[in-house]
Amino acid sequence: MKGFTALLMASCCTALVAQAHAADLPSTIGKGEGDLNVVAWEGYADDAWVKPFEQQTGCKVHRKYVGSSDEMVALTRMGGGKGFDIVSASGDAALRLIFGHNVQPLNMSLIPAYNDLMPELKEPSFNTIKGVHYGISYEWGPNILMWNTKVFAQAPTSWGVIYDKAHAGVVTVPDNPIQIADAALYLSHTKPDLGITDPYELTQPQMDAVVALLKEQRALVKKYWALASDEVDLFKSGDAQVGSAWPYQANTLRAAGVPVQDTIPVDAEISQKGCTSG
Repeated sequence: MKGFTALLMASCCTALVAQAHAADLPSTIGKGEGDLNVVAWEGYADDAWVKPFEQQTGCKVHRKYVGSSDEMVALTRMGGGKGFDIVSASGDAALRLIFGHNVQPLNMSLIPAYNDLMPELKEPSFNTIKGVHYGISYEWGPNILMWNTKVFAQAPTSWGVIYDKAHAGVVTVPDNPIQIADAALYLSHTKPDLGITDPYELTQPQMDAVVALLKEQRALVKKYWALASDEVDLFKSGDAQVGSAWPYQANTLRAAGVPVQDTIPVDAEISQKGCTSG
């Protein structure tokens, strides 16, 4: 293992952690070391593509799943960045790693598939600084509203269901800061007088309104989930009947025969993007 680690950034991107600079970009792909240590969100280093990679390269992938961006940043930095090669980091962690000099710039000319990316994902602000790429987007997905179809006779169409006292004790939402943006986006539709135009740039009165909403929601939540598997278990056991999720959980639950459905509500949409850096 070299003295650098990788990170998977915002909404899902992978970056290699190192004390390198743009001028140090490799011009060729080096010889494999036989092992690749990855920090990732659950579902972002799935066997469906990890196993073929291992078979084709002979490189063994070791995965460490995390439940929060803070945990991801801490693990990536641990031991001076020598513990992991690549990391799947969310947007609220990516820039911390970049400006902390924990991730290594990438030479995009060594990644042929980069040219196939949609323009919006080629130079996102969370992994590209002044034209220097620290990550490469590899997937994106929305935050979805998921519910048990045996409990909800009529499919909900609004995020309001996870703030509704009628569902106290059966709601689950992620234990991460993006829930502040989700709540702000919801209020931008339901309380337009607040004047929220950007869920990531709130005035103090707007922030106060968001915090008040989240405090009210706290009494309704059965459990906040960190790992995707936590939410899967909550729906399997029946402890949760409705909540904010990722497509991964919905697909996993349906494959297991759990009666769930999902939608992107009309009153708000937050998406996640993925990138890989080296």
